Amino acid sequence: MIMSGKRNVKKENIRKNNKLKMSIVVVFFIIIVIIGVIYVYLVSQESSPSERVWGDAPDFTLKTIEGNDFTLSEHIGKVIVLDFMTSWCGWCVPQMGELEKVLEEKGDEIIIVSVDVQIGETRDDLEVVFGDYLDKWTFVLDDYEQNVGTNYQVSSIPKLVIIDKEGNIYYSDSGLTQSENLIKEINRANK
Repeated sequence: MIMSGKRNVKKENIRKNNKLKMSIVVVFFIIIVIIGVIYVYLVSQESSPSERVWGDAPDFTLKTIEGNDFTLSEHIGKVIVLDFMTSWCGWCVPQMGELEKVLEEKGDEIIIVSVDVQIGETRDDLEVVFGDYLDKWTFVLDDYEQNVGTNYQVSSIPKLVIIDKEGNIYYSDSGLTQSENLIKEINRANK
């Protein structure tokens, strides 16, 4: 009888120990879950545009052909298509037509910026070749100080660069690019 009583006490102590251990594990698990939920909540909070950080696309401020400043990073939150071109580029003219088709389909979802990388060209130079397009989107003139063409590694033109909503380069390619291909890449960058 005494042995049986000791066994029962021992079994009861083991049960209490197991319950205590299980309670500690459950409390620990709940604490970990709460910390995880708080972390996910804090990370997922979208910052206001003024608080967001610009990505890896080289930022720049250049003069538009109207003489205003255009700063790339001020357009965070939209997909941006940079079109590197010049007035003497034969393939740049049909590229403008493809960009116009993209603009017609994507409208206000995107910003198109044509960057004239021939330093020293003027609005008049561009108007002779691209007159029909100058009022459809933003045209800026590269300069020696910014040298945006070099920063974006422009070695042949036309060159198109798509920048996602966070300011990261999503796509970059030289040569005439069809509107259908650009729209596919813009849609992917827009996610």
